[in-house]
Amino acid sequence: MKAVDGVSFEVRRGEVLGLVGESGCGKTTTGRALLRIVEPTAGTIQFRQSDGREVDVVAADNAELKRLRCDMRMVFRDPNASLNPRLPVGEIIGQSLEYNGVAKAETDERVATLLRRVGLRPEYIKRYPHAFSGGERQRIGIARALALNPAFVVCDEAVSALDVSVQAQILRLLRRTQARVQSDLPVRRP
Repeated sequence: MKAVDGVSFEVRRGEVLGLVGESGCGKTTTGRALLRIVEPTAGTIQFRQSDGREVDVVAADNAELKRLRCDMRMVFRDPNASLNPRLPVGEIIGQSLEYNGVAKAETDERVATLLRRVGLRPEYIKRYPHAFSGGERQRIGIARALALNPAFVVCDEAVSALDVSVQAQILRLLRRTQARVQSDLPVRRP
């Protein structure tokens, strides 16, 4: 059984690419392989970093992979499964910031900004995922993905479980974010 075989494509800065195919054809596996959430068994994944250097994601060591994951992020299909129910939203969104050396005071400010950006109120920072609707949880997942101001975001069917009106809201949010993400939230890289 082959989940993915012979995939080849290029995504330039600012472009949106949609992978379309039947269930089980490897769309999710491809997205996860791009970020090395699953280990590719062959091939290369070339990523041009913000400094212009090109890196093979497949060959990257742990230190390089940590740096790459600042620039490459993922919005998962199921926010119920991808958000830790034991952590408040502020910690869920802020973990990657703190992990990458952003001070706690700055992290809280950035999380509040990210919550506003995705259409949620900053005071939700202390709430837990179960207190939100499906669309709101997906917005939290988007905020988490955008926390490090990435250059590349993989959305794995990020709106598939949402009703049509919420899908439209999330897609508009992603478009607006794409247009301004590079200028709003500069981040220190490790």
